[in-house]
Amino acid sequence: MGIANHLLFGFLAGFIGVIPPGLLNMTAAKLSIDQGKSKSLLFSLGASLVVIAQVSIAVLASKYLNRHPEIIEVLEKVAIGIFFILAIYFFFKARAERRSDAEVKIHNKKSVFGLGLFLSSINIFPIPFYVAYSTFLSAKSLFSFEKITVSVFVASAAVGTFLALWLYTFLIRKLKEKGEVFANNINYFLAAITLFVAIFTLVRIYNR
Repeated sequence: MGIANHLLFGFLAGFIGVIPPGLLNMTAAKLSIDQGKSKSLLFSLGASLVVIAQVSIAVLASKYLNRHPEIIEVLEKVAIGIFFILAIYFFFKARAERRSDAEVKIHNKKSVFGLGLFLSSINIFPIPFYVAYSTFLSAKSLFSFEKITVSVFVASAAVGTFLALWLYTFLIRKLKEKGEVFANNINYFLAAITLFVAIFTLVRIYNR
């Protein structure tokens, strides 16, 4: 298959996969509001670098993982616990910020970048998505597992993820200029999102 096709498919997967509200884009939005666009972009860069590893694992191991779905199920169960903990954390953080007018502590560049690496690392849900996506494209003769095409696909997926997160950063800053409702309640949004993802995954595993 042509390199251009893998470039396009990878970019679309990375970009569209981050558009729905989720932990990464909501955190990028919060950093943009609380600490400025540059900190949000550093977070997005860290998160996108992890995507390179996630997509590489998913693509190269897609055939094996499809034969052993129990591995994905174990990863999902671990992620459920993490997302429940994050939901509780964001909820109480929102309540604490409501009770205090103290300024938000500015993280240094390394800590913000590391936060992007960490949150993206625990967000293992892109792996089964890319497993299914690459398997589907391969079945339609639209994907090749050659090194060069896989590399192009992985890199373009990371770029797509970064641009989607950057878009959230840009739009949320525009939103802040019109009102403070979203900014004041963003931790509640994060708590709701992480709780929903945990419950949704738990129900899906139970109904298998």
